[in-house]
Amino acid sequence: MRFALLKAGAAEPIRLRTPAGKEADFSLQTVTVGDAGNYSCVYFQTGTPFWASQPSDRLEIRVR
Repeated sequence: MRFALLKAGAAEPIRLRTPAGKEADFSLQTVTVGDAGNYSCVYFQTGTPFWASQPSDRLEIRVR
């Protein structure tokens, strides 16, 4: 199972994690105004059968 950090409007995941357990931590280093936006997380199975969760609740990041 893998986790993906998604940013609204981005074509690709911002970060991917393969955790040892059922949780994943994501961090953003050196945040800029371009990082502002709405983020969510999904988890997905990489082998057969392929499936993905619904996106998590959104988190809004504001940068001043």
